[in-house]
Formats: sequence, structure tokens, C-alpha cells
Amino acid sequence: MIHTGAGDERYWKEGEFGDRSGEAMFDAIEAGRLWLNLRRTDTVDPRYRAVLEHIFCEIAAQTGRDEHPTASLGILIFIA
Repeated sequence: MIHTGAGDERYWKEGEFGDRSGEAMFDAIEAGRLWLNLRRTDTVDPRYRAVLEHIFCEIAAQTGRDEHPTASLGILIFIA
């Protein structure tokens, strides 16, 4: 998460949201105070794993290489 401090300097902070609601998180994202990086979503829901496999199958079809490196799927949420 990136915060703006005194004098508009920006700094990085990682953390958990604790008991804050999803609505509060998205309000903070919309206000430009942070972005949310959901990592390894393919291990949480098999539908994301299917998307990841589909992506690599398309790459293999285009390149002729049938290699599937170890990879994970993430989702980055921010509002520009």
C-alpha cells in the first residue's frame, strides 16, 4: 500500500486490513490511497487456475512451445 505523507512524499507500507470491511477497502482504493494485490488466486479458486492454464495453452499455440512454467495468477485492483 502506498501512502502520501507530509509534503506529498510517497511511501510503501504492507499490511492487513484487519476488521475493515470490503467496502472500506474499495473506498480507500477509489480515494487513491492504496491498491490491492491479490496474489496466488489460482490456489484459492479452481476457476482462476483454469484461466491460468488457458492462458498458457494459448501461448503454446502461438509459439509452438508446450512448456508450462511454474506460475501463479494475481489480480491487481486500483482505480486510475
